Amino acid sequence: MNYFINEKDQAIMEKNIYTAMEVVTVLPLRDNGIFDQFFKVNSWATVFFPNKYLYTPPVKKTGRSWIKSLMEKSLNNRFGDSLDNFLMNQTAKSWNAKTQSNKTDNKGMLMSMYVDKHVSKPNPEVFQKKILQCYEDSLSEIFKRCELSVAK
Repeated sequence: MNYFINEKDQAIMEKNIYTAMEVVTVLPLRDNGIFDQFFKVNSWATVFFPNKYLYTPPVKKTGRSWIKSLMEKSLNNRFGDSLDNFLMNQTAKSWNAKTQSNKTDNKGMLMSMYVDKHVSKPNPEVFQKKILQCYEDSLSEIFKRCELSVAK
């Protein structure tokens, strides 16, 4: 799981090459028109990938069901907000407990998640930081090799 974001706040907070790659490689399976807005809000990703055109490929449109409409209408109130906050807090507590007890997944990575009102995602301090450091080290090595070959 990379990100869960809601329609109200679609901006990706961390603006780096790691998250830019996630933005430019999004391929929606279904769409209700929200992906055009997602790409507009996160157009900063083209700084890292200037040749990548952000677009929504043709996908099956999400239909409206009466069950979905009923649920949305019945929870679009103070009770729904309270339920949302309660579930968000329970999720945060559960993930914080896993992190505090140093629980790891089947790959040996620390289980940690950032949970907020509009986004849930793996904690960038754990996995993302490791990937970005590896990327930076690789670039440094390439630059060192280039300097050596120019000097010869």
